[in-house]
Amino acid sequence: MKKTIFLIVFLLIAIIIVSGLYFSRLNEGHNASKQYLAAIPANAALLLSFDNDSTFYDLFKDYKGFEFILGKEEINELKTLKTTFLENNNFIAATSQQPIYLSFHNENDSLYWLLNIPLKTVDDFDLFKANFSSTANSRLIENGDISYFELSVPSISKKVYASIQPDRAMLSFSKSLIEHSLDKESEHLSELFLEKFQENNLKNNSPLQLYINHSQLKSFLSLFAKRQTGALPLFESLDGVSTLDLNYKSDVLMFSGTSSVSSSDSSYLSLFLSQEPVTHQLKNWLPGNTAEVATYGISDYTDFHNNLEKILEKRNEIKQLKEQIRYIESENDVVVDDELLSIWGNEFAKLTLKSGEEIGLIAIRDSLEYSQIANKISTASSDSSSRQFDNSNLLYYSLGDPFKDFKRPFFTYANGYLVLANTESILAAYLENINENDLLIKDENYILYNELQATSSNFSLFIQRENSDAAIERNLNAPFLKNYQNSTNFGFKKFYAFSLQLSGNGDQFITNLYGRFLAE
Repeated sequence: MKKTIFLIVFLLIAIIIVSGLYFSRLNEGHNASKQYLAAIPANAALLLSFDNDSTFYDLFKDYKGFEFILGKEEINELKTLKTTFLENNNFIAATSQQPIYLSFHNENDSLYWLLNIPLKTVDDFDLFKANFSSTANSRLIENGDISYFELSVPSISKKVYASIQPDRAMLSFSKSLIEHSLDKESEHLSELFLEKFQENNLKNNSPLQLYINHSQLKSFLSLFAKRQTGALPLFESLDGVSTLDLNYKSDVLMFSGTSSVSSSDSSYLSLFLSQEPVTHQLKNWLPGNTAEVATYGISDYTDFHNNLEKILEKRNEIKQLKEQIRYIESENDVVVDDELLSIWGNEFAKLTLKSGEEIGLIAIRDSLEYSQIANKISTASSDSSSRQFDNSNLLYYSLGDPFKDFKRPFFTYANGYLVLANTESILAAYLENINENDLLIKDENYILYNELQATSSNFSLFIQRENSDAAIERNLNAPFLKNYQNSTNFGFKKFYAFSLQLSGNGDQFITNLYGRFLAE
């Protein structure tokens, strides 16, 4: 018996010692990964992480997704750098199976990438560095304590800038990105970004991860778009970091993971963190000419509206809205909080049509209660086919940002939803499409696309690329408009649609990002 107890105690001690050594080594590697990212400039909006491993390259050798986005020319240049340096016999021992971090930055209103690769320890670092500089025509640039190489690589028209340190190598077409990386006084990635990377890196086994730095999204998006239209403004103040894994599928660009939101965040989307995901029904009433639709789901309207009021208070808008509500109540013998807010269901959306016109859809919980309150706060049109709100901002007070531009819209009730638009003609055209069964859900490409998407979420942004073409081209800045229209080098026109879905999960969102290619 004593021997048995002794053996059990001995095994437990051995397990503790071995597991302690194992996890301490894991943590050492983990902290090392964080350390390599710490030099990346703070204006990194996106970061891709993958391993310099033949298995990874074999998996993606015929995959077109990244080529469609970055362009054949940029992909070929990256392949040339890979051949020149990573496959060079002088460097394989130091770079093989090492992680590669590829970050994307807004630099002087242009998009640049920075490649960062940790190096294994080499016996003779000076020889390693000399071999690197001799691989391509090089010139050493020294600026105070900072030194790096300017390289001329055959078949690449641009200069390549590179820094070789005992523990890492960095390459970019941007001189300033290299300099900012080496400058200890420059601002680098935030502690929040590094913490979220650290958490994800420890548990991750996906071949490729995408990290989105929310604090840089506004600047990053302004690089492409003249104006933040549609749903883009929703992401301007969403603080935090998204950590997403690539789900490999040959005809889809698909990432899934989580989006953390800091506790101090006061963006509209943060209202949905505490909401349970809602099953999508509204998608059944999208007309075939839908260009973009942002759909919202709420499981607890009372909680949602209480938090909405806090955001409106931070915007210094709630006082004026409350005064307006009191005026409406006194004039119409209605209690807005009791009678209007109680009719809303668990789903609402803002649609932008191919023509650029906008439609609002709001699920109605009880049609009888709806008709009673509608008579008190609106006036029927001459033919009674629609009504118009008598006062502005009731929908903004009820549901927030998606309805801010619908001041006193025309509306009607159809298929369980309040359907609204800023003109009677837009409203009538939408209803005609629905009555004629001209629905997006009937389209074969949409049916295939919808199979990818989660059946429930709290926020879903869907962009049908062809229907959105005119709006996208009007809003793109000149260099990126040229890229978007260049079907020889880029593949934007080969996408059927893009979508983003967020599902509340306490202090973070479960996130899915999709882009499906059209069959060639």
